[in-house]
Amino acid sequence: MRTILSSAALLLLLALRTAGAAAVIDPYLGRQVANAPLERTSVVVSFDGPVTDRELGALRLLGITGGVVLNEMPIVLTAVTKAQFDALARREDVVSLWANRLTRPMTNASRGFIGVGAMQADEELNAANGGLPFSGRDVGVAYV
Repeated sequence: MRTILSSAALLLLLALRTAGAAAVIDPYLGRQVANAPLERTSVVVSFDGPVTDRELGALRLLGITGGVVLNEMPIVLTAVTKAQFDALARREDVVSLWANRLTRPMTNASRGFIGVGAMQADEELNAANGGLPFSGRDVGVAYV
């Protein structure tokens, strides 16, 4: 189940961007780095594919040496200066840059656009789950 949700999140991120398009930038994050260009600002960097040694090497070349790589999604959580932010925004393999901040939960409001009804009605998935529809218990969904 977690793989299905991770795959859906990846498809959503990729759908937001067409080939060769500029990275999607969180306006809030843009203001944060502009207001403190020399400070390190927390950022969620999403790539157009798995995070490999190539992407990590590119981050290191920009002076970005710390952070966390998510295992199931092409995302790195790190902190950047304005110069590093600008360089990341120009990279073709960077899909988006978002502020790492808490947001208001949208549990019920999001059910429609994340496909809960379709998933629960999917007979093949229900059969794989012992004939029961998925409830969402023990599943976490993050949107970035």
